[in-house]
Amino acid sequence: MGENPIAGGAGSIMVRRAKLIVESSRTSTSRGKLFWEQRRETRYTTNDPARVATLPPTTDPMSGTVVDVSKSGMRLEVPTALAKGCRVEVVIPGKITVYGEVRYCRKSGAVFQAGVLIEGTLSEDTVSRGHLHEDEISLYVAGTGLTVPEVLRAKEHLATCESCSGLMRAVAARLYPDIERSE
Repeated sequence: MGENPIAGGAGSIMVRRAKLIVESSRTSTSRGKLFWEQRRETRYTTNDPARVATLPPTTDPMSGTVVDVSKSGMRLEVPTALAKGCRVEVVIPGKITVYGEVRYCRKSGAVFQAGVLIEGTLSEDTVSRGHLHEDEISLYVAGTGLTVPEVLRAKEHLATCESCSGLMRAVAARLYPDIERSE
């Protein structure tokens, strides 16, 4: 079983867990495969529309979708392939711009899925909204229900705010009472 940090920074909770995933097979037998999730960071499903451009521009910007996001990366769905190692700018209109490096790009049906290592972000809301609400923290701990900007904002805020980090530990203990934790 791998260790999964719920949040970075001092006092972060280490949760021991193995996530069993059922992956449907594309064979005629329709049998599923079972495997243990090895990722260190929780992925948050988002499905946010985005505009994706290469840096420096080598192609026209394209529409895409941010399928999921973690603390350090995101998975995009785009209509054309992105070269491994190229830099991209991912704009989620009216919310945030993410800069990163394409780590992989694979054909998936009629689209391509690209993994992007996040190198930096630029929020269009430069004024801090203050502390996180308990509902936001609960969704962050559960790993679902937040948009890309909300996940990145929560990550940054929890790394620096002891008050919200303490609330996150309490929420995690309430949501997952049987999980072993170490400080």
